[in-house]
Amino acid sequence: GVPTVTQIQRQSILDYYSDQRPHQGLVLKCSPAYVRKIEDLPSPRRGAIWLALEGITDHMNLGSLLRSAAFFGVEGVICERGCA
Repeated sequence: GVPTVTQIQRQSILDYYSDQRPHQGLVLKCSPAYVRKIEDLPSPRRGAIWLALEGITDHMNLGSLLRSAAFFGVEGVICERGCA
């Protein structure tokens, strides 16, 4: 589905949704990731950028990587099992 963006001004609400973790004024609520075998993924289109992540255990680092990936137009992300 299409993401819905809701702007929340109250710090206390952002703190609640982030479980009191640092959030830099932005919190993303999403459904759990689904697991696929790499063989079952669609082939990237020619020139597409995909990001492969390994050893990411911190949720905040993962969020930073995903925000950067979105900014740079990454079309797919592959994470190892157990990734944050």
